[in-house]
Amino acid sequence: SQFTGEVYFDRIKKTIIHKEEFSGSIFLIHKKEISWTLTRDTLKIGIYLCYKATTIRTIENSEGTHKLKVTAWYAPEISLPYGPDGYGGLPGLILQLENNGTLTILKRIEFLDAETIKISPPTKGEPITEEEFNAIVSKRFENRKNNKN
Repeated sequence: SQFTGEVYFDRIKKTIIHKEEFSGSIFLIHKKEISWTLTRDTLKIGIYLCYKATTIRTIENSEGTHKLKVTAWYAPEISLPYGPDGYGGLPGLILQLENNGTLTILKRIEFLDAETIKISPPTKGEPITEEEFNAIVSKRFENRKNNKN
């Protein structure tokens, strides 16, 4: 996958925090809830009947702003709203994700009998919105581009 950093999902507050290091700084990016388009298309992955959902992701890099289609196949039978690469929010676990030419497939699921584990959100880093982080990335890329000329 192309994803870096850590992701914290809060199911109750419906928030996502992505901890990312960029250009020597650590950011706690408060991500917006993903707006998925759910379809009736199905795909069998292992023993699970999965449904297709799509979204459009906007990324910024040294070549500008790009809109990319992301396709997720989720299993409603596993009612966990999580997935790889910081994607989630669907009515089932994402078992396969197609993102910018990269295919991520969940190969194995193991459910353990364990006590409830409390996971705390990350606190080290600068809290920032997705838009603010994208502006920082764009500005740094623009500065690098201008310094080369």
